[in-house]
Amino acid sequence: MPKTVYTFFVVGGAMFALLTTLNFNIGMLCYPVAKACEDGWLPKQIAKKNEKYGSFPYILLIFYLIGIVPIIIGLDLNTVANSTVILFTIIRMVIAMAALNLPKKLPELWNKSAFHVSDTKLKVVCALSIIIALLSVVILLVSTSLPQIIGNIVILIISVIAAFAMNSKVHLKPSYTEK
Repeated sequence: MPKTVYTFFVVGGAMFALLTTLNFNIGMLCYPVAKACEDGWLPKQIAKKNEKYGSFPYILLIFYLIGIVPIIIGLDLNTVANSTVILFTIIRMVIAMAALNLPKKLPELWNKSAFHVSDTKLKVVCALSIIIALLSVVILLVSTSLPQIIGNIVILIISVIAAFAMNSKVHLKPSYTEK
């Protein structure tokens, strides 16, 4: 294979793999945010759907603005990526902690759920998830600058305060997938 064609396939293949993954993620991020609006965590107007295309233009605009701000202010891509991974890993750790309480909080739904496992399996999987998340965050923090660590802590604190402030306005409708 000629060198130029080889380079095109190697670079182009990696580039298109990243682009399709990013495109998918941008499209799929709308649904959890729309559900958060429906539950009351965020203003319902944000989740207004475009009738013609069925998309969420305000949510997409918000993600666009969130994505373009680091570019405009000149943040390094590694800084953005590290911060994103750290914060999402912490969220996954919180989800694993919450999953531990499913059998106690929603016993009827938990028993009917397609994802139902024994209490022992649930505890083992959640404990492993929490440990792996903690290790991941620690490893990422070792290679992170102090201003970035402080920024992540500030974002996390603001998120927790906002969650507690919005908690009284939230009306969750438990849902599950049956066996």
